[in-house]
Amino acid sequence: MSEQKRLKLLSDTTRAHLAAGEGQLVDFKRAPDGVSADDLVAFANAANGGTILAGVGEQSVDGAQVGVVLGCDVSDNTILQLLNKAISCIPPVSIDVVIENLNDRPILRIGVQSSPTKPHCTPKGLYCRRDGARNRALHPSELLKIFLDTEAQVFAERFESAAAHISEEIGNLEGSLANTIKNMSDQLGWADSNLDDTSHTINTVLAYAKLIKDETDDTATRLRTIFRQDTRDDPIRAREKKKLVDLLVEQISEDKGLTKAVLEGHPLNYTMTGKPALELTEQDGQEALAEAYKAIRDREDKKQYKAKCVAPGECDEVSLTAISAFIARDGDQAEIAAGLGKAFRLGFTSYKGQIVASAVLKKPNATSRSKLFERTDADADPKHFKIQLDCIYLHPDHHGKGALSKLITKLLSAVKGEPVFSVVMLGDTLQRQVLEHMKFKAAILKPHSHRQTKRSDDLFLLAK
Repeated sequence: MSEQKRLKLLSDTTRAHLAAGEGQLVDFKRAPDGVSADDLVAFANAANGGTILAGVGEQSVDGAQVGVVLGCDVSDNTILQLLNKAISCIPPVSIDVVIENLNDRPILRIGVQSSPTKPHCTPKGLYCRRDGARNRALHPSELLKIFLDTEAQVFAERFESAAAHISEEIGNLEGSLANTIKNMSDQLGWADSNLDDTSHTINTVLAYAKLIKDETDDTATRLRTIFRQDTRDDPIRAREKKKLVDLLVEQISEDKGLTKAVLEGHPLNYTMTGKPALELTEQDGQEALAEAYKAIRDREDKKQYKAKCVAPGECDEVSLTAISAFIARDGDQAEIAAGLGKAFRLGFTSYKGQIVASAVLKKPNATSRSKLFERTDADADPKHFKIQLDCIYLHPDHHGKGALSKLITKLLSAVKGEPVFSVVMLGDTLQRQVLEHMKFKAAILKPHSHRQTKRSDDLFLLAK
């Protein structure tokens, strides 16, 4: 919006408007607050815009209505209200406010240009335009025409810009094509003279490539023969054999019928092709099939292991008796059962209905923990370790299956990362290996301990 102007007298333009009276281009308002959003929108939507004189009334002179200066409030607050009304229109209307006749009775001349962004509407959504000395609502057809005219003008401007750009690009392309054609023409003579040489060179390269391939194949054959005649390791053979085993496992696993046949011990036959057929012997192929058989059976066998972790109160009497019997072995089963009843969590793994692994979480009191730590001569504070992992057993027939590690992992999840300790007999290799696998660390012994020769247990710790 343009800057405000201040005039001491009436301008010639205003005098002409006063003499002409209200009409298509001029409207009189006795006070600034009489100017509405409708008035601003009506002039903005008109073809030639218009002017509003605030502080002007009407009187009859020789039968004609002319404007008469009444004066009005021309303070900054009044002008700000007018500007706010203009901004509230959708889209905002641009107005030019001029203060005139400051030496007498001041008025406001509000100029509204025909808007390039029309149609405009009031905040209430009313579209209107100037019609003689009044405002009227726009008919739908008039509103559509304004929209189309505005969009057509925008499209024309964009099209002209795009057309100019395209014309420039076409000119550049024509020049580039002309230069390219000229260069191609200049080089055709050279290409013709060298075509025969190029053809000869390609044939020579192909001949050398075939020769190299033949020699490579011969070398590979000799190397395979050498490796097969003695006992040295062949890394290529080992790699291809492993890949073949993996492929056989994958193919058998994808076929339920083949998987069932393997589990039932039925023999399968297959023919090696491709790279395995070159690198492996028939015996290698049979060994690979046997390894695939074993991998599938081991995988299915592991599914038979069922690990459970429960609170003693959630364990039925039959299971508790079975766990006690498994842990007790030759010991006092009743005493073991009583101890299990006081445990925090019981963990056991069954295989085809039989318990084959056990582990228990306990929460011994401070006195018991101190005695255990003292017995192992460990240089560690029992106050920091309140949970004990105990009764770690695995049936000998189930070593190497991962059953015990999975059970302990599941059991430890019940204590959510709390520090845990475990007391292991010096000769119990299995427990040591399992605990080390589970990231337990052997506790450091007390310096200058006088009881090391009498020590029968080690302390393993799992910190946070």
